[in-house]
Amino acid sequence: MILTSAERSDSGTYTTLTILNVDQRSKGSYSLQVTIEAQVSSVKLSYSCLPTGVMKVNCSADGDNLHFSWSSDFNALPQLENGTSTVILEQDHQGKVTCHVENHISRDNNSVDLHQCPAQVSSVNVSYSCLTHGVVKVNCSADGDNLHFSWTSDFNALPQLENGTSTVILEQDHQGKVTCHVENHISRDNNSVDLHQCPAQVSSVNVSYSCLTHGVVKVNCSADGDNLHFSWTSDFNALPQLENGTSTVILEQDHQGKVTCHVKNHISRDNNSVDLHQCPAQVSSVNVSYSCLTHGVVKVNCSADGDNLHFSWTSDFNALPQLENGTSTVILEQDHQGKVTCHVENHISRDNNSVDLHQCPAQVSSVNVSYSCLTHGVVKVNCSADGDNLHFIWTSDFNALPQLENGTSTVILEQDHQGKVTCHVENHISRDNNSVDLHQCPDAILLLLSMACVILIILAVLAFCIYKKRQGRRRKANHVSGIEDNKSDTPSQDDKDLVYAEVTHIAMNRTKTRP
Repeated sequence: MILTSAERSDSGTYTTLTILNVDQRSKGSYSLQVTIEAQVSSVKLSYSCLPTGVMKVNCSADGDNLHFSWSSDFNALPQLENGTSTVILEQDHQGKVTCHVENHISRDNNSVDLHQCPAQVSSVNVSYSCLTHGVVKVNCSADGDNLHFSWTSDFNALPQLENGTSTVILEQDHQGKVTCHVENHISRDNNSVDLHQCPAQVSSVNVSYSCLTHGVVKVNCSADGDNLHFSWTSDFNALPQLENGTSTVILEQDHQGKVTCHVKNHISRDNNSVDLHQCPAQVSSVNVSYSCLTHGVVKVNCSADGDNLHFSWTSDFNALPQLENGTSTVILEQDHQGKVTCHVENHISRDNNSVDLHQCPAQVSSVNVSYSCLTHGVVKVNCSADGDNLHFIWTSDFNALPQLENGTSTVILEQDHQGKVTCHVENHISRDNNSVDLHQCPDAILLLLSMACVILIILAVLAFCIYKKRQGRRRKANHVSGIEDNKSDTPSQDDKDLVYAEVTHIAMNRTKTRP
């Protein structure tokens, strides 16, 4: 039997087949089983790493009634002799694996090199950050090899998320859940993050400092933004006392130079600096005094130790308009009485002191100077003036002499002291002066003679008066006797004798007074 153009459908059992010998004689009829098969072709191998830690090797081929056998680097291994198209190997099995395929027609084989399986997907982590230009950056990370990323937002795949990378950029107003899906040839995994409103970025960083009373400097940093974190450097060197993460640091007062405040949050960062200078001295030794001026006003003065001082005033705890001048001196009316307080402050400290204003004394006026020559050879110079709380100072021809500096209204000088003597009178309100020219005092002998002459003249006048008085008594007695003799003959009348006497008193001057 000859089959031409045999096809797979020609397979079967043929029972009428007659077998002839060489003599063309029939040897009998037989049944024949005919099988028509396609030959082996297109043998292909592939392998995949399974997440369970094993490797699956698959073999495929074209043909009928295929039989598979396996060898690894030309060594037949027991686990490979399973006669199937798939074998499972340990993940650490490396090298060449060959698949042998055969049927009744033909055989063929192919090989594949097994390489280290990539790590499976694990530890998927999703985070996001708000960028300064108004967008949100979402980042996905995972452990494993040959990773592929895909994204969904609330289970909806968005076009901007389908970029196959580990990072996507979203608008800042995109809120909700974003999921990152990670896969490779071995496994897949995913994780999600909820996007919240982004905080405001850092802006308007401002640094200032103030000197405190206890010898330290307080440096303060402020900024606009949310969730701010502060760090500090001094002349670009981070100091331990500056690294406190707060907006305020306390430094020693002798710490000078540039101090920088660095401010950041999840969106942005910024910084600013301030130069620390020597702190001014704090306020101390506040002293308040006042003086009465000549034009009817009171000048109140305040002094204090310290730098950059500012003065303010209150009167009996009430701030008056004329007191609020910010200076160390105020002018008040002379009738302003009571307590006046001076408040002094600077950037470090403050202090105050008070003074009670009393009635101002009368000013100096009507200064008068006179002198007299005393008997014991000295000259007494006297000074008088109107006013309160007077103080006297003396000069002679503009030279202050020791004996003149006694602060009293009277000085005693030698008799030979000639020239101008000036009396200066002052109090808290005003001062004035006047002078007198001292002349030579008369000689002592002449003075004694003059005194003797005066005494003699006085005695003469007294003697004359006594004489006249006796004469008058004698005449009166004689007159009374005559009246009694002639009483009967002569009418009675009173005789009155009027006697006039002129007395001249000449005295020599011993004291000369000049205005």
